[in-house]
Amino acid sequence: MRLPPAALPMEAKQLFKSLTRPAENPDVKKSSQIDGAKEQTKLKATCQDFESVFLNMMLSKMREAVPKDDLMGESRGEDVFRGMLDEELSKNMAAGGGVGLARMLYEQLSTRK
Repeated sequence: MRLPPAALPMEAKQLFKSLTRPAENPDVKKSSQIDGAKEQTKLKATCQDFESVFLNMMLSKMREAVPKDDLMGESRGEDVFRGMLDEELSKNMAAGGGVGLARMLYEQLSTRK
């Protein structure tokens, strides 16, 4: 014989509701949101790094196209310094928005899931 729902004690009703409804754990939800935010931050940084590498290659090729000046002479140290300067310039350019490559990559990659 089956008891009508009104005849069940209050604790049994609550237990029945908790068993029939899927459990919602707010900690799991927050954890997945935090993981998603970390992933998006990493994706932004990676896109910015990619743009920085692209700009560095572009700057180095542009320097190769400029004729050399023999007035002051040229040394290996100057070449190393120019390479480091180009690298820092490209990082700063990418951080400041660059040519928009990082933004476009981020938009394309963040919508692909």
